[in-house]
Amino acid sequence: MERKGQSKLGRASFILSIISLISLAFKLAILIIGFFLPGFIYASGLTTGIFFVFLSIIGILASLTGSCLGLAGILQKTRVRRFAFIGTIISVALLCIYIFGGVATILLI
Repeated sequence: MERKGQSKLGRASFILSIISLISLAFKLAILIIGFFLPGFIYASGLTTGIFFVFLSIIGILASLTGSCLGLAGILQKTRVRRFAFIGTIISVALLCIYIFGGVATILLI
């Protein structure tokens, strides 16, 4: 049986994993800028705890949804599954980063 076209679930998984990656990169960029230019970050109000929690929730939900959609895309038999594999790998890697980052935060407290 020949596969026809990319899996739509795989594309959605890939897009959600990129969104999660962007939210994590944005959080890290704000932390780095805040370390070197503390006056700029405090003046713009980007260091509030709610903002970081909001970015974390977006990243975690996008990673969870992306990994589930990626698994569904991988299990499709009649579509090309390249984006499903890539999206699932990125989503699971980011979930591991969030899980181990949370464990490290809890252990430091």
